[in-house]
Amino acid sequence: LVVLLAVIAARTGRVLWSAALAADALPQWDGAKYGVSGVRIADALRRLDPLAATAEIDRHELWPPLFALLEAPVFIVAGDEYRTPLVLTILAAVAIVVAAWWAGRQIDPDTGDLTGVLAAVALAASPMQHLFGTLVMLEAPGALLLILALGSYVRWRRTGRPSHARSAWIATSALFFLKYNYGIS
Repeated sequence: LVVLLAVIAARTGRVLWSAALAADALPQWDGAKYGVSGVRIADALRRLDPLAATAEIDRHELWPPLFALLEAPVFIVAGDEYRTPLVLTILAAVAIVVAAWWAGRQIDPDTGDLTGVLAAVALAASPMQHLFGTLVMLEAPGALLLILALGSYVRWRRTGRPSHARSAWIATSALFFLKYNYGIS
């Protein structure tokens, strides 16, 4: 099962990367908007300038800063290229496949594998998942965090353990700080 899931996730990543690189007609404005903030934070971190990094985070009045904060290390590692934020988006889109399986297992650890595999395969084959996985937008990371929040919540409701409640709270908070209306919904 783990090998099947790894193959599905790897194939999804390859397909999304190929599609994103081949399609020049995809919308670029969100990628540019989010990329600039990530580059500014990465640049401040490279210069060891916490005030500049904090000032950039403070500029996030309309959209929360989580995506730019996640982009910064990617820019530091991969360089300040226009397509660099695409790496983060595709990683999120691939992680959704694994997260869907995990969330399905949280419903019932004994029989949830089938639910999780079906959800993972459906997401890996979904045209909307492919579209949003090739655009530097908040949809792929948002879907990932939503699945993690739901899976964590179901796990907490099933077990009642405080650590599982904390996991659900952390995932939901991350969703809020990715995009306010995602976390409020």
